[in-house]
Amino acid sequence: MMRFEEAVRRAYQIPGMCWPSELGALYRLFHGSMRHVEIGAFCGRSLFTTAMTLGRNAELLIVEPFFGCDAEEFPLPGPQWQQQVLLGTTSAINHHRPDVQVQFFNYTSLDALPMISTCQTCYIDGDHGFAECSADIVGYRAITTQTLAGHDYWPAIPSVMEAVNQNLEKFRVLPKTRIWVAE
Repeated sequence: MMRFEEAVRRAYQIPGMCWPSELGALYRLFHGSMRHVEIGAFCGRSLFTTAMTLGRNAELLIVEPFFGCDAEEFPLPGPQWQQQVLLGTTSAINHHRPDVQVQFFNYTSLDALPMISTCQTCYIDGDHGFAECSADIVGYRAITTQTLAGHDYWPAIPSVMEAVNQNLEKFRVLPKTRIWVAE
C-alpha cells in the first residue's frame, strides 16, 4: 500500500474532477477492500487513489465505456485521449501495486453488471443522468457486500442528487466532499 499523502499527491496529477479532500476520503473509505468496482473511471484520478489502499492481492474492476466527458469545464481532445490516459494510470497502478489484479470492462455500467457477480466495495461516477444514475445505484447495490458510494452529490448536478435521494433510504455525504455513501 502507498501512504495516504503520497497516493493523494500522485493521483491529483492525473486529469479529473475529484478534489484532494475527496481523494483522501476515498483512500479511507475503501481501505483494505479485496474486490472493488469503479463505474466511470474517466482518466483514473479516483481509481489510482483507491488502488493504492486496497487489500493485498485485491481485485480492481474498472467499468468504462470511453464515451468521453460532457462536462463543460473539462473538454476532451477525444475518447482515444481519455483511453490512453486511463491506460497510463493503470500502468502506474500496476507499477506501484503489482499485487492488485486489474480488469477492464469496456461496457456501459448496466451491460457490465451481469459480468460482475459480487464486489465488496463500489464507487459510482458514471453517467450522471437521473435514470442512468438510478439504475447504477439499484443494480450495483444488489451486488455490493460492504460499501456503495458515488460522486457528484451537489447542486451543480441535480440529477445525481435526485437519484441518490430517491433510491437510497439512508445515506450520508462525507464532509468537505461531494461523495455520498449508502448506509
